[in-house]
Amino acid sequence: MIAKAIEGLLFRWLFIPLARHAPWASRRLRPLFASITWRLLPNRRRTLRETARVLLGSRPSPREIDSHGRRVLLHLQDFIADVATIDRRPIEALASRVKRFDGLDHLLAALRSGRGAILASAHLGSFESAVAALRRASSVPVHVLFARDRIRAFDRARTLARRHLGVVEHPVEGGVDAWLALRDALARGELVAILADRVMPGQRGATISFFERASALPAGPVRLAAISGAPIVPTFMIPGSDGASTLRFEAPIEVDDATRAIDDSHPGQRALVRAMERAIRAAPDQWLVVEGPWIDRADRSGADAPLS
Repeated sequence: MIAKAIEGLLFRWLFIPLARHAPWASRRLRPLFASITWRLLPNRRRTLRETARVLLGSRPSPREIDSHGRRVLLHLQDFIADVATIDRRPIEALASRVKRFDGLDHLLAALRSGRGAILASAHLGSFESAVAALRRASSVPVHVLFARDRIRAFDRARTLARRHLGVVEHPVEGGVDAWLALRDALARGELVAILADRVMPGQRGATISFFERASALPAGPVRLAAISGAPIVPTFMIPGSDGASTLRFEAPIEVDDATRAIDDSHPGQRALVRAMERAIRAAPDQWLVVEGPWIDRADRSGADAPLS
């Protein structure tokens, strides 16, 4: 609890205000901020090291593990700075950071079906910049299911960014009303974006094998596809080393059985997990999940309960 309180204070009073009002200083101080987080928050070091061991494989050295964790924190600072200033930048400038579209035909084909599409993604790069780039290819409205962030300064900046981009927010705390609104948006042929690599507070999780580890992952994307008839289009922002990014759309996943349990045997869930694994392996230190979805065997009985 103390570590989370310290982290909250750093974000509220230092990282976010500086990124928003003095972005040039934020860029220069990025390595210092990452170092502060690494040194002051032992729980962050522990969870980042655990995730590095999962992603790197082949028994990485302690140096490789720590280097991975520090790079994740650096990229997290980039993400914070990006979100904090989106509402102050032209949409065209935001979109220009995406230099390449992969598999755009997959998305356009799904939209032509008139059923809308569920853009299931992972915490890779900036969702907001991806939406700005998407505006080049389609004017279809975009909805997002999200959880309120405990760091209110970040939450406010993110809402301003999405408002600037015309994204319609649906907080997961809205429960059934939020899900009905998403279903209705899909019925109108619109797009719904959901992060599928980590259970949000208030969501229900299913125990799924992810990177060959038992993990709690949200069942929402597959369930929404089943009840709406809309396809899931795995969608990922893959940041490049030169600052340019690729927006990747994978082949649509059809889900036609609303009664089937969502577990490792579910073909739709399995296809989505494989798509996320491919995207994360393409840029492992850009996966901005500081607390991985991994669960111990002793915790599996609680994986279908709301997680916080």
